[in-house]
Amino acid sequence: MKITLAEQIIEAEVHRRAIEKASQTNPDFIKRLHRSEAICLTLAMLHANEPEFRQFMSELSIKNTTNEGANNG
Repeated sequence: MKITLAEQIIEAEVHRRAIEKASQTNPDFIKRLHRSEAICLTLAMLHANEPEFRQFMSELSIKNTTNEGANNG
């Protein structure tokens, strides 16, 4: 059974909302996401061209770079 692009986008949105809700109650939730799940969600949301998600990933990248610098310094 082939999943359509629309179904992928809907599934990605459901995941995004679940992650957003979980992150509000547990800030470390995103850190514990399985790497492949995070990659799949990222690709699906970017494919859907959602500006808020792009902004979130940009901010996350900046935080990771800052944290790595603090940990290495």
